[in-house]
Parts: sequence; C-alpha cells; structure tokens
Amino acid sequence: MNYKGFDLGFTLNFERGAKIMNMNRFFLVHGGTQSNIGYLANQLDRWQQPGDQTDIPRLTTNPASNNYGGVVQNLSDRYLEDGSFLRLRTLSLGYNVPKEVVAKTRLNSLRLYVQAANLFTITPYSGLDPEVNSQGGVANTKNFDWATVPQPRTFQVGLTVGL
Repeated sequence: MNYKGFDLGFTLNFERGAKIMNMNRFFLVHGGTQSNIGYLANQLDRWQQPGDQTDIPRLTTNPASNNYGGVVQNLSDRYLEDGSFLRLRTLSLGYNVPKEVVAKTRLNSLRLYVQAANLFTITPYSGLDPEVNSQGGVANTKNFDWATVPQPRTFQVGLTVGL
C-alpha cells in the first residue's frame, strides 16, 4: 500500500489442521519415568491420590523408557497438539523522500524504512513455535518438536539509495 510517499507492506503466513508431536511435554511432564530430565511447572498438578482430577501423570520410580536408546513405551496422542497458526511474518513501513529533495543531493532516489519479522503468532499450540522440524532436513519428521529453537523476532532500520 502506498500513500503520499509512504509504503506499508506485510506478509501473513498460516497453516490449518497440522498436528505437532510435542516431545518437550513428553519428556518434561513425564511423571518421573524419564531419568536425568527435569520437569515443567505443571508437573506440580500431577495425580497424587484417588479423586484427583488432572491429566498430568503421577510420579513414579518405575521408568518406562529412557533417552539412550530405550523403548519409549508411554508415548501417546496425549502429546499430539493442534499446530494450526496465523503468523505476521513481515511488516515494513517505508518513506520515499520526494524527488525534488533527492535531486539536490545528486541521487535518483532515497527511501527510509523500518521492518520487523515474526511480530506475532496466534496458535493453540503450547510449544514455542508451531513451525517446527527438530530433525532438520528430514522431511518425514516435520511437526516433531523436541528442543526446537523458535524463529527469532527481528527489527531492521534501513536506507535504500538509488544512484
């Protein structure tokens, strides 16, 4: 969009219906079945006695699996989450300096701008970023989240000079 020398541009990105296996929750809300791994704070809401209403497993000292090649016996769809999202991927605002002002500087054009990336994401996913692939280039493990770093939010200020 352009108006009196100003321009505004944005990119929205979305995905609907994706499912994400949240291995962060599997390993960090595990009921004590994973050795040498910490807990998330909601582990405090775990089942403790008959009558408790919760979906967090009770703590146990009987490990059902481990991180070092053991069989993962307690993996279930409990950790499968809706990965639908809407993200404001980019937003830019620029100002084109009027040609009569630019002509005095022996330039053809001059544009000042600010740009931001990943300003916000709307998602029901409880993890850090619904656009995950913790296995890198392995295509059949898309939407598998285990210690995946979220996409950064960045801000830029720039000047475009036409000679």
